Amino acid sequence: MTDLHSKQRFIPFKTNDLITLCTQEGSLSESDIGDFKSVCDLINGLFHFQFHQHLETLKHCYSPVDPDADTQIIFPVSETEKQDRETKLITELKALLNAANFEEITRADLDRAMHKSRYLKFGFRSTLMILNISYSSAVANQPNKKHSSAGSAYRKKTSPSKTTNAW
Repeated sequence: MTDLHSKQRFIPFKTNDLITLCTQEGSLSESDIGDFKSVCDLINGLFHFQFHQHLETLKHCYSPVDPDADTQIIFPVSETEKQDRETKLITELKALLNAANFEEITRADLDRAMHKSRYLKFGFRSTLMILNISYSSAVANQPNKKHSSAGSAYRKKTSPSKTTNAW
């Protein structure tokens, strides 16, 4: 995705305000306004359904390594399947963070920030999310076996009008 494209996907309006602007524009009849609002509701429902599917995929991929699982294990998962789910979990989380308008912070970004300041200072306008997936329960159960850990840092992208070069 180009930098220009990533900036253009941000729409600085609430959904309801956009719908109201469209219906008050004047080119739709009363019956068309009702149909338009119905289509908007259907689109909203589609996004909700798609998000729910992603949530279920995330839960499915995380379940074999969840140290706080409160569900019964009916079908045991092999080590190969755990690794496959780990890969899919990381891929899905990165896609979700990207869709939520977060951007990955590179190691160079972190090194530059650490070099500029003794302490990292994050203001209220900046949101930093550390994604660190480790398998503490698996390590506890098999202390002689090495387990992979994947870590990435993400921060909320700012709108084009609020773009800062903090990094």
